[in-house]
Amino acid sequence: MIYKQATNFSYPILNNLQNDYIDGNFNINIMTDYKFGKNYQFNIELDLGSNFLLKQIEDGKAKLLLLVSSVGSSYYEFTLDNPIVLIPDNRIYLKERTEFQVIVMSTSVISFEKNEELHPFYKDFKNEIKVNKGKLLAFSNHYTFKGDIKKAPRLLEYRLNSKLKLPVDIELGDDTIVVEYKDESYNFNDLGAHNSFKNFYIYAGLQKALLNLISKNLSDSDESSLGLETGVAVERINEGTDLDMKLKDLLLYKGVETLHLDNIDQAVQLIANGIIENYKNDVRSAND
Repeated sequence: MIYKQATNFSYPILNNLQNDYIDGNFNINIMTDYKFGKNYQFNIELDLGSNFLLKQIEDGKAKLLLLVSSVGSSYYEFTLDNPIVLIPDNRIYLKERTEFQVIVMSTSVISFEKNEELHPFYKDFKNEIKVNKGKLLAFSNHYTFKGDIKKAPRLLEYRLNSKLKLPVDIELGDDTIVVEYKDESYNFNDLGAHNSFKNFYIYAGLQKALLNLISKNLSDSDESSLGLETGVAVERINEGTDLDMKLKDLLLYKGVETLHLDNIDQAVQLIANGIIENYKNDVRSAND
C-alpha cells in the first residue's frame, strides 16, 4: 500500500506528514525515461533527511524498498550506491497514475537511544525504543507516473553467418553493434530463461564501441596513449555515425561527462545496468 496520510505507530516514523523527527523530510523523484529490452528501468532520486536512518542503511540494519502500486502492489530493493530498479515488463502493468513510494525497512533490531533527530517529545524515553526486524522506519512522498516512458535506442543486432572463420565476430556498424555467430549454438537461445549468457557479447561490443568513440574524437595533436588516458568530453562529440550519437546520448543520460580508458568499464555497466549481476546469476543458476 502507498502511505498518503499520517500513521499511528508505537515508535517514531520519518515522513513528510508528521513531526516524529525535527526535520522530517523524505522526498523522491522517479525517472522513467527508458525501457531496456524486456525491462523497465526506474532511476530514483532520493532525499532522506535523517543521518540516523542513513547510518542504519549503510550498516546493513535497514534497507530501501521501492513500492510500486498499479493493479497490485510490489516491492523492489535497491541501494544508496545504486538507486536503480529494473522490473521485467511481464511483472508490472505500467500505466498513467501508477504510483511509487520509497520506504525504509529494518533488517535487524534497531535501538533509538542514539537518535538525536527525534522530536523533543521522545527525549525522556527514546532509550527504551527498540524496533524489531521487518518494521517500517520511514516512508517518502508518493510519485505518480505520467506515462512518459520511451524505448531505449537499439544498440545491438545478432546475425548468423556460417562462413565466419571465428566462432563469433563483433563489428561496429553505422547504426548498431553487430554480433555475428558461426552457428546457432553460440546464440544461447536454446537455454530458455538463461538469456544473460549473451551479456558477454554485449559487454565486449560496448567496450569496442566506446573505445572507438574515444579514438575518433581525439584531436590531431593528441598522442594516442595520452589521449586514451585523458579521454574526450562527451558533450563535445558532435559528429559520427548514428551508433556514435546513440552512445553519446546514453552516456550523458547516465551522467558520464568524460569518457577515457579508465572509466570504460564503468560506462559499459551504466549503459547496460545489471549486465554483470544478471550474467553471474544465470551462470550460478545453470549449475544448480
